[in-house]
Amino acid sequence: MIGTDYHIHTHYVGCAQPEMTIPAILEHARRVDRTSIAITDHCDTPGRLAKNRLIRDELERTDPGELEIFFGCELNIQNLDGELFLSPEQVREERFELVLAGVHNTWFEPGEATLTQIIERQIDLMCKVASNPMVDVLVHPWWIPASQFKRELADKFTSLEQVPDELTHRMVETCNEHGTAIEFNVGATWGHPHTSDEFKTSYTEYVGKWVELGAQVALCSDAHRIERFDLLPRGEQVLAEIGIPEEQVWRPQNEPAVVGSKVITSQEGCNE
Repeated sequence: MIGTDYHIHTHYVGCAQPEMTIPAILEHARRVDRTSIAITDHCDTPGRLAKNRLIRDELERTDPGELEIFFGCELNIQNLDGELFLSPEQVREERFELVLAGVHNTWFEPGEATLTQIIERQIDLMCKVASNPMVDVLVHPWWIPASQFKRELADKFTSLEQVPDELTHRMVETCNEHGTAIEFNVGATWGHPHTSDEFKTSYTEYVGKWVELGAQVALCSDAHRIERFDLLPRGEQVLAEIGIPEEQVWRPQNEPAVVGSKVITSQEGCNE
């Protein structure tokens, strides 16, 4: 059993549903038998950085019990050069223990590029993400920004068999070279209600290619709503069917230090 989920959003930043409070997240993570999770909300603007501090403050006062909980963030590359909003110094100052990053924009206008051009740019941008030493996990490969391409590509990008193997090899080899895990996203990419069965099947086969090429794979829900946690057991089943070796299931190498750091027990802080 894998038992992980390293991509979870909260109500603080505003892109997740109101029910995504820290207590509710922990309750539902335990309900679906998670043993190690991370709270990783968006952090791409000064306003979102301030809101992530609120998340950190609450996590510092949260008793994790037996659940391993990391405090991290999700970043989006800011331009075609692959730059990120945070610097390594800021990551340390803010006490982020994990950094997830991915592609949320291809910088093509609708109708400007062919499917082949979009695929090639996605690979190029994902490799820039993966080669950044600050990034632990490349998130949601082949999540296409809905605002730009969903309608346009719905009848064109139907299977990951359309991605040439040499591009897949380039992405995975870049991740392996830089020690970056690849996310098996059971929420936004694989488990979205509008994702076709054909695409899900091809995505499963695509994850199998990562495993064959030696990638570290991070199982994540990308939960913006509570019911997304329910997809995690199915994701575990898929990885079992693929036959992923235990050593290729990605887990953080560091120990969590933020959650519970300000929890005061009845015996602490008492001078009597």
